[in-house]
Amino acid sequence: MPKAKMVWSGTKELKSSLVLVSEIGPDPENLNFHPESSYEVLKKVIGRFGQHKPVTVHKDIVICGNGVFEACKRLGYTHVAVSTFEGTDAEAKALAIADNKTKSLSYFNDDVAVAVQDLMPSFSAEELGGWGSASVSMPSLDEEDLAGFDDEEDLEERPEQKTVRFTHDQWEIVRAATQKLKEINGQAMSEGRCVELICADYLAG
Repeated sequence: MPKAKMVWSGTKELKSSLVLVSEIGPDPENLNFHPESSYEVLKKVIGRFGQHKPVTVHKDIVICGNGVFEACKRLGYTHVAVSTFEGTDAEAKALAIADNKTKSLSYFNDDVAVAVQDLMPSFSAEELGGWGSASVSMPSLDEEDLAGFDDEEDLEERPEQKTVRFTHDQWEIVRAATQKLKEINGQAMSEGRCVELICADYLAG
């Protein structure tokens, strides 16, 4: 019987750490939730660039990189590159939590918007990790806002509009929050106005 063809793409350094996808499994107690949009972004990134970092396994269970592992399976990969953690069960869970938490402690500086804009002609929003997938202009002036301006000269002095970019995951949260506000205050409200009210409520304590 002929050997099944290996399906995998990634960096050459990871080839020595490949294992069969069927030999490991996702963490059934994974505390990090991945919305469907997250998997779609990961599929696009891995599909374009290949697997560039290993998932971490403990006793054949993925403890770090469950999203990457799922995306690889959805891409039809027969193999995935892994690193093995040899600690205790408690240490493995601690590492899984720390791995996910530390990702949320860093952030992009203001130059990322320019870099993304330059790359958008060559890469999709998903291939850039979800950047550019949604944007919100704020503040947005509705009829109530414009009522305070008497003439064209006043309108020229209205607040400068700025664009805020969200990743897919971030936009899902913002979209749900703005939809709630629209249900309360009217669908005509702009996303920018909704975000302004959410921020005002936060600052008010």
